[in-house]
Amino acid sequence: MDAAHLQPGEVIFEVGCGTGVLDRWMARRTAGAHRLVAVDVTRFLFHEATTLARQEGVEHRIEFREGSADALPFPDNHFDVTMSSPVMQRVDADRMLTEMTRVTRPGGRVAVVGHAHDMPPWVHLPLPPAFKANIEAARLARCGSLPAGL
Repeated sequence: MDAAHLQPGEVIFEVGCGTGVLDRWMARRTAGAHRLVAVDVTRFLFHEATTLARQEGVEHRIEFREGSADALPFPDNHFDVTMSSPVMQRVDADRMLTEMTRVTRPGGRVAVVGHAHDMPPWVHLPLPPAFKANIEAARLARCGSLPAGL
């Protein structure tokens, strides 16, 4: 979020909020300096996000709505910062980026965090090599090896 250079009063929008963990963190971190809006296509996660925000006392700082990343339910040029983490690999990435750009105001910022399915999730963690090898062996036994070239 530091790379987004947030300014007080900007409206922040998250696409694919899941349980709203990032939005709840932002609500606490920014202490009301930003309007936060979040969407998720999964009704269960949308309700979880709403419930957790209420339990943490930040529901008044976040507007949760149901919505799809490839057809965002907002007009053009509506948000200052539009973000997503990590949803892109689960949808049509081109359509999602087009929609995120469409709803972001001119001069606004679009931030996307994803992850690579062809790399182990611990690649950047300072784990002992033997520990990484054991985890990788268990993953390969469970899932099989990756196709050549990936």
